[in-house]
Amino acid sequence: MKYSIIIVIGAFLLTMGFMPAKKQPAQLLVAISTHWAGGIVGRSGTNYTIQLNAKAKQQITIDKIWIKDEGTFALTTEEGKDAFYTVKKENSSATYTVMVKTLHNNGTNLPGSEEEKMRDLKNPFAVSGEAVISYTCCKKQYYLPIAGFKEQGAVHYE
Repeated sequence: MKYSIIIVIGAFLLTMGFMPAKKQPAQLLVAISTHWAGGIVGRSGTNYTIQLNAKAKQQITIDKIWIKDEGTFALTTEEGKDAFYTVKKENSSATYTVMVKTLHNNGTNLPGSEEEKMRDLKNPFAVSGEAVISYTCCKKQYYLPIAGFKEQGAVHYE
């Protein structure tokens, strides 16, 4: 009886946000967005850079990122793709850099590419924020919310 009361009180406090959530293996260092525009056809978009820090011994695989008003992107380790990440390990820590490039306008008055039209803009994760990163560590799934992006000055290409 005594333990069931403790469990009920603990569950209530957890749902009300009074108890800390499960500790994340990765911590957010910085989240930056840079708007860009340029080219003869008047294209524009946003580049997102997110850096995470973790212990080097942890094996982390970043799966997806959802960005508000942009959609969900599957991430790869292949640099140069529209959504990828890199890992830099030094001593006992590892820095994960996630890069996402979006195109808001393909140079016409029509909506973006077919891929953009098919991208679901709804947040698929049960965590809120301006963005959410889904990653795996030690065979467990984690969702890291990003409250907002620090906006860097816009870049204009000729």
